Amino acid sequence: MKTVSSPEICLRYQHGVSDLVDPYFQALALRQRISGRDMGSMKSRIGIWAVMLTSYNSIALATATIYCTSRLTPFAPIGPVADVCVMLGFILLTLEFYAVGRLLHRAIKYDTFFPIKQVGLSADGVRTLSSFMSRWEKSFFKWQDISSIKISSADFVDLNSDNGATGVKGISAMKPKHEPCLEIRDIKNRVMRLRLSAIRSIEERRVLVDMIRKYARQSVQKDDVAQIAQVSKIQDIAFTQLWSNALQSNMPRLAKAPLCPSTLLQEGRFLVKEQFGGGGQGAIYSAEMLSNTGEITVVALKEYVLPDLEHIFDRKRAIEQFEREVHLLTRLDHPSIVKLIDAFVEDHRAYLVMQYVSGETVRDKVKNNGPMSEQEAISVSLKLCDVLSFMHRLEPQVVHLDVAPDNIIMGQKDSLTLVDFNTSSDGSGLRTKLIAGKQRYMSPEQFRNEISPSCDIYALGCTMYMMLTGIEPEPLTKCDVRSVRSDVSDSLVKCIAQATGLELEQRTPSVENIESVLRSLLKTEVRS
Repeated sequence: MKTVSSPEICLRYQHGVSDLVDPYFQALALRQRISGRDMGSMKSRIGIWAVMLTSYNSIALATATIYCTSRLTPFAPIGPVADVCVMLGFILLTLEFYAVGRLLHRAIKYDTFFPIKQVGLSADGVRTLSSFMSRWEKSFFKWQDISSIKISSADFVDLNSDNGATGVKGISAMKPKHEPCLEIRDIKNRVMRLRLSAIRSIEERRVLVDMIRKYARQSVQKDDVAQIAQVSKIQDIAFTQLWSNALQSNMPRLAKAPLCPSTLLQEGRFLVKEQFGGGGQGAIYSAEMLSNTGEITVVALKEYVLPDLEHIFDRKRAIEQFEREVHLLTRLDHPSIVKLIDAFVEDHRAYLVMQYVSGETVRDKVKNNGPMSEQEAISVSLKLCDVLSFMHRLEPQVVHLDVAPDNIIMGQKDSLTLVDFNTSSDGSGLRTKLIAGKQRYMSPEQFRNEISPSCDIYALGCTMYMMLTGIEPEPLTKCDVRSVRSDVSDSLVKCIAQATGLELEQRTPSVENIESVLRSLLKTEVRS
């Protein structure tokens, strides 16, 4: 019975990159230095092979001509000479096909001439596929033959870069980049290296991790493979490509207005459903995302409309802000923080692909149902304290700077999700915006651009005030719940007043202090 191979999941891979530690690539560089010939670019190699073919074919043609001429002339002595020439021609042709075939085989096998364009994943194993003709296979590793999978580093060189394509000084003149990669080694000690930054989609990274965990043998050490999906550095996402698309596109802007329903993005990968938020900077859309496995997932697309190319400095600032928000979101792995899935630039607009969170904002909930009860407000505030405490404990710590009822979504089963990190700071001087936020929820020092976790504590106190009273807090004011509601406990009134103290020395020092007070109030209510 014929075994049917399982379908492959093909990951897109940035082509035109060769691994400098591949044996054939090293041999090629050594040969170039010894011979003094320029083997550094694909063009030069094609030229050398063309000369070899032309030379061999010329000799073979000459010998065939001599042979035919000898048979048509009455001079018998020429016959044996022609026979020798024909034999020589056949030998040269055989050597020609052997040499060229061997060069092509090695070039494809070691990815030095036809760079890989896709990584195929299936239940059978991992294969890299060449971009030459009909996807020639570079190498195939069966899962049961894989002995180790780990994150390592290697030197890579871009054959399609300017210094590679021109071939001025050959391979030795190329500037390699030392980059993180996924190193797969089999029992025959063969190595496959995949440059992490070449796998552009965060979603595709997660697919790769899931496949490794599902099919690789239990004895294979693969704990650190989870790092593939955790984008911890800006360069881990292909921001070079984002910058290129954002700053060097000469195509005119196609869409002037917000996107219409049924608009396709990324060659059909995203189908826009409707707009459900946004402002002057861009819009937020719900969309369907088609994954590599054919599954459809509902996502939120957060759009940044980039300034026109004539305003290049404004455009650079806009893409830098976009880059910073991506960088910050990749650090936040918490069930109550909206998750980043991917990022891309298209038609002079930058997009964040975010987890779609269904539910209503705290503002809408209060508007529709009236002020919350004390117990409900405490429950929501405790979940918010947990999120802020997580962010403030990070190294470097992250400050949200826009904690407000509009950015807190209440979902099913009392779940809570904090969204909109457009104004956040990561404590290292990295800000996505300067002096931004909702003024009624901004602390005095935030107006002075003095950023610390205390800014979030003040906003948390203002949010608690709004949940209990249904009234927006006055800007730069210490919140007094008692002036609006008399049925709120004195401890909670005092907690909110201390959280919204105008001076830092008068304000609650940490989110943990507020959380402690809220938990004690919750226990008191349970007892009563």
